[in-house]
Amino acid sequence: MQWADFLANEAAIHGLSPEQTAAFVERLKTENSGKSEAKLASELNIGAAAFKKRMTEVYDKFGQSYPELANSESRGKLEKLRACLTAKYNGGQDAHTTIKEIHFTGRYSEAETMYQQALAICERTLNVGHPDTMMLRGSYARFLREAYH
Repeated sequence: MQWADFLANEAAIHGLSPEQTAAFVERLKTENSGKSEAKLASELNIGAAAFKKRMTEVYDKFGQSYPELANSESRGKLEKLRACLTAKYNGGQDAHTTIKEIHFTGRYSEAETMYQQALAICERTLNVGHPDTMMLRGSYARFLREAYH
């Protein structure tokens, strides 16, 4: 499953409106990570205030599944949401994930680097005891056993 498809699926699971989904997917696309909200709003043909409002609504809806979003400052919410979704995408049991696909094609070094990066993000933004961080750590441990033993 590609990242954009995963995001669209998560939007549906969390009951986002079409307008919220558009803002959410654009904001979290990898290629848009360095763009400002104003630039993304412009690309969606909406005002910056409307984009910000939609993202606030997105954070509120995702906050029901990820309580750490509800308890964080607005500036940290995007990074926390990205970390939560990255952990789910890369370690989720239902997703055909990028890291696992790379692992199963024998590209162990690349997969190991991706696991380490994803784990560092989760530990920094969620904390070491968060269920998503622990799930990713377990996936990483299984990968290491399978790849190197």
